[in-house]
Parts: sequence; structure tokens; C-alpha cells
Amino acid sequence: MTRSPIQGNNIDYRDYKSPTLLASTSIDRLTDKLHRLENERSSLTLQVQVLTEQLELQRDTINEFERQKLSILKKNGMVHRQPSFTTRVSTSFFLLFAEHTNFEDNTSLTQNIYLANKS
Repeated sequence: MTRSPIQGNNIDYRDYKSPTLLASTSIDRLTDKLHRLENERSSLTLQVQVLTEQLELQRDTINEFERQKLSILKKNGMVHRQPSFTTRVSTSFFLLFAEHTNFEDNTSLTQNIYLANKS
């Protein structure tokens, strides 16, 4: 077997990676990571949409029950003010929506950083 000068210095030439190969490998890893993040983002976006629809349906159902309860209380002369469960649900909905928006912003920022580094 012929030994290269690099092998003569106890360095196997197969371990040598050119800067171009390293950059290519790094780009491939970042591209794979970006694709995984995009897939995760799509999945999370779909989950948020489903949860949002479920939350809206539950909110509508709760509103209807509260209207029925208020109607019954009015008939019985027992109307009094108390914090609405709907208010708490609406607050939770807006917090969830804010969290989703924050996630989208972070994903967009990550994509911009990746694209800037790719150039």
C-alpha cells in the first residue's frame, strides 16, 4: 500500500475533510434541521387550529348554558353578579393565541438566521 505524505505524519488522509466538504455537511445538517422545524411548525399550527376550534365550541356551549342559567335565575328572582367562566376561558384562549404567535415569530426568526447564514 502506498503511503501519502499525510499518512507518513500519522494522519490518515481519509480523516481529512476539506473546508468545502465541512461547509456542505453543515449546510445539509442545517437544511435537515430546518425541514424538521418546518414540519414541527406545521404540526403545531394544525394542533392549535384544532384546539382553537374545540375551545370556540366549548365557549359557545358555556355561553348558552350561562344564558339558560341566567334566564332561570331571573325567573326565580335570584340574579346576582359573579365572574363569568366565559371570561376565564376567553382569557385562556387569548393567552394560547399569544403563545402561538410567539412560536411563529421565533420560527420566522430562526428561518431568517438560517437563510442569512446560508448565503
